[in-house]
Amino acid sequence: MKIRGTTICFKSRPDFFKKEQSGIKPNTVRDLTLGEAAPFLLPCKDFKELVSHIQIVDSESGAFFVRELSDISYYDDRFIFSWVHVSRNP
Repeated sequence: MKIRGTTICFKSRPDFFKKEQSGIKPNTVRDLTLGEAAPFLLPCKDFKELVSHIQIVDSESGAFFVRELSDISYYDDRFIFSWVHVSRNP
């Protein structure tokens, strides 16, 4: 995980990347280290004060996409980052 400006970046396996990019799976579930998780656990008005977009990178090809984050949830010691899927054919 990296944060660049207001964009949080994750690598994804090719099989998940295809589903995430197509909108079939518009979220990613992540285990974060305490240091990575700390900003999201601090009280704040809105997670978008920290990050507003997510970048998912195919771990093999390096292809990527960027989406607007719609939610960050915490469940069972994991973070779920969800985004708004953008259709290429409206």
